[in-house]
Amino acid sequence: MKMDEHARAWSHEFVSGVLQNAGLAPEQRSSLHWEILSHLHEKAERRVESRGGQYITLADIQAVVTELGGAPGVSAAFLQARVSANPRASFGKRFVAFILDAILIFMVVGLFYATVGWIFFFGLGPFGDVAWIALAFGYFALMELKWGQTVGKMVFNLRTVMVDGRPLTVEAALIRNVAKAIPFLLLIDVIIWLAAFRNEDQRASDRLAKTIVIDTTKANWSAPAPPLVTAPEPPPPAPTTSPEPSSPAEFRPQEPLQ
Repeated sequence: MKMDEHARAWSHEFVSGVLQNAGLAPEQRSSLHWEILSHLHEKAERRVESRGGQYITLADIQAVVTELGGAPGVSAAFLQARVSANPRASFGKRFVAFILDAILIFMVVGLFYATVGWIFFFGLGPFGDVAWIALAFGYFALMELKWGQTVGKMVFNLRTVMVDGRPLTVEAALIRNVAKAIPFLLLIDVIIWLAAFRNEDQRASDRLAKTIVIDTTKANWSAPAPPLVTAPEPPPPAPTTSPEPSSPAEFRPQEPLQ
């Protein structure tokens, strides 16, 4: 059964949004994109058949997505098993990725001081520390919120996601990156990670934010998605009863038209 143009365009955009920052390799995202579309199409097709329609409309697709719990429901159902099966990023890769990010930030700060930094020689020195903290925190939080990766993570094909495979929420991006802006907090965070959460490869802030860092170069595509728990299909319309045929005794032919 065919979709109309609006339903087709909206479906592709919706699925792309669900998978945009997931911890999957490109080939995984491509395969899963079509798998989710196929599932949505199948369920929408049943809805259309139940009402005797011929085309899948935008309303049909959106109704199916609502039944599945919206983007969070679809993401959790299709991504959780696969992302959880992917190997966590090692301490070594994460450390080198952070060093690359720190170098990038230092270059930006150095450029700032080389151009307008002379202002800070006139009693505004303390604001330099505030500027550094704001820049570092904003860089890590915004990059991971938007793309799930910083520049350093992009180099090593690492991606930060929620533990259930969803892209980072605003709250999670803020919580897990506070320590990165303050070296002392980051040191404590890493020590707790190595001492208590080494097997899970999670920093203490990752535990609080419920996030993980995935190594997409070693992605495991063998884990099947769990069965979807969906709302029941709408009942078919009640059959219309045709009137009982008249008995011969009651039948009267129509008068001929004059």
